[in-house]
Amino acid sequence: MADGRKYCLKVPGTLGGEYKLSNISVISFIELIQFSGDVALQIKDLPDGSKVQLKIED
Repeated sequence: MADGRKYCLKVPGTLGGEYKLSNISVISFIELIQFSGDVALQIKDLPDGSKVQLKIED
């Protein structure tokens, strides 16, 4: 996409998001990188299979 927006999963695969059309959206590349980095920092020390709760805040 030429305007700096990218396709992404609404719920990331690392958090159980499915690779299907209903879970795909478009977001600015900068927001995608910021969100991905934030999630990675929050879950980096969790053992595989840990339960997490995703909270969206403005």
